[in-house]
Amino acid sequence: MPEEEYSRKKMLIEVHTNIIDAQQKEYDERYKNWSAKALEQLGFTNNLIITLSVAFLGFLFTIDNAKCNNKCFYITIIIVCCISILFGILAMISRLYDFKITRNITLIRKIYFKKNNVKRTGTEKGKLPHSQKGKNSLLDSFYVVLKVFFYDIDNLSIEMSDLIQNFKKRSELSNSLGFATWRFFKLQTGVFVISILLYLIFYLKYL
Repeated sequence: MPEEEYSRKKMLIEVHTNIIDAQQKEYDERYKNWSAKALEQLGFTNNLIITLSVAFLGFLFTIDNAKCNNKCFYITIIIVCCISILFGILAMISRLYDFKITRNITLIRKIYFKKNNVKRTGTEKGKLPHSQKGKNSLLDSFYVVLKVFFYDIDNLSIEMSDLIQNFKKRSELSNSLGFATWRFFKLQTGVFVISILLYLIFYLKYL
């Protein structure tokens, strides 16, 4: 009887564990799917607003200056629209280089685990020290985008100590680019809306 009770409990534990693992796998898949959709929609919306901003800028240049009673206000709208386009381009660059650095991070993981002959799901001792740090002020966002745009980040060394350092740096850089992408996208959207509102005021008051 004790052995049968033990076997029954063991079987129940295994079933419960399998259910939890299945649920965890399902949640992981959901997270991956929604993350992919979020990035896809981010890219689509970013490109759409850039297109609308460029079209709106072209429209502004078609306004007859002879009918414009407040050229200062008119020039302000053009500048605001250009700023929106600039933020959109920065968001696009940040997103593209974030993908590039993520690819490098994956390559470093592959080299590291191959050299150490450990599995990704192994012990903490065999894992790479992932960094959650990242610079996320507005000035840092500008700096990190300019840095990745003008600096070659593809050079990798296969030395173990270099791999760990490269992994840390790229993890921090990827986090910073993630912050920058969403910040510039929000600024792009907000400034574009402001430019539209300014034009409506301009149209109703000065045209």
